[in-house]
Amino acid sequence: MRRLNLDQLEAFHEVVRLGNFTAAAQALNLTQPAITQKIRALETRLGLDLVRTLGKRTLPTDQGKHLLDRAMPLLREAQAIEAEMKAAGSQAVQQVAIGTGATACIHLLPKLLKPLQRRLPKVIFAVQTGTTARILEQVTRGEIDLALVTGPAQGATLETAIFRRDPLVLVAPSDSPLARRITPDRLPNGPRILYDRESATAALIEQWLARRTLESTLDAPMQLDSTEAIKRLIDAGLGWSVLPQLCVDTAAERRRLAIRPLSPGLHRELILVRAKGQARNRAVGPVWDSLMTAAGSS
Repeated sequence: MRRLNLDQLEAFHEVVRLGNFTAAAQALNLTQPAITQKIRALETRLGLDLVRTLGKRTLPTDQGKHLLDRAMPLLREAQAIEAEMKAAGSQAVQQVAIGTGATACIHLLPKLLKPLQRRLPKVIFAVQTGTTARILEQVTRGEIDLALVTGPAQGATLETAIFRRDPLVLVAPSDSPLARRITPDRLPNGPRILYDRESATAALIEQWLARRTLESTLDAPMQLDSTEAIKRLIDAGLGWSVLPQLCVDTAAERRRLAIRPLSPGLHRELILVRAKGQARNRAVGPVWDSLMTAAGSS
């Protein structure tokens, strides 16, 4: 059995207080037909006439006055509960779980989260790293609120937006004899250090290397999932690799390492992802909007 509707009681109270349906509709930011429908539904439910018209004014009947006397404590209590809960909500700290790859976590996320914490002081961030596939599964299951991953990122239950395009570059020891631009047929001598085989970025790199027309082998005796470890090995003269420019974009690294663009150019897309529909966590929307604003200004 449905209970009395507080919205209908509030509409009835406003009609009586202001003396007509039009004024009540304006006070509640509703249309006059909507107010009329609420009053008629309440009268039908109770089997009573609650209002009558006298000239241009709408007045309560005796039954309407009695209902209003009984309803006012309910309306005041409902208003008090709403105000109390809103006040509690304004003070509550909310957590947003973000999933991303290791490279973005090291080189991009700190720059993004610092201004976000200033803008949204009541939001704390829990960061997890993993492969694109695993992170997207966690977003789908509701274990992660937002993800910043290498595209493509597809799924019927996912909302995606391109955050930035990150070029991939060849990175070699500083004394390597290299062309100004590196093609698949003009790669450095020496062993290749493979970038995380399970990552989406590794798949892009392999597709680019497959453009080779000269017969050659690309042995990869070292395979690591840490760009920082790969850079250390390259700096020690132990090989070369293709890495996101994002992770070699400091002046110190440009002095220590030989960094060259690829031809044809190669880039990865960093994609912002969340579950479609209304987020269970109200902080997700403001964080998403702030990140997209940051993407547009970068």
